[in-house]
Amino acid sequence: MEDLMMISLNITTKGIFKNMKLLIKNGHVIDPANGIDEVTDVYINNGEIAEIGKNDDLAGVEMQIIDADGKIVAPGLVDMHVHLREPG
Repeated sequence: MEDLMMISLNITTKGIFKNMKLLIKNGHVIDPANGIDEVTDVYINNGEIAEIGKNDDLAGVEMQIIDADGKIVAPGLVDMHVHLREPG
């Protein structure tokens, strides 16, 4: 379980990330919908993914940085083990 990093972003309300700049660096980004499967960075600005890829344009921008080296960064994982009966 050391290789799994989970960061939950509530994109609809933007939650606590509303006014936050966050850079997830050096993670193995897997996003089949966009054809991405590589070690790269993810820049999140105000709760939305602003950029994916190595970028030197962010130098000097004040932000929280998370080192995801050796970790998997993915858009969303869903646990399909659910019980859809009453009482649940």
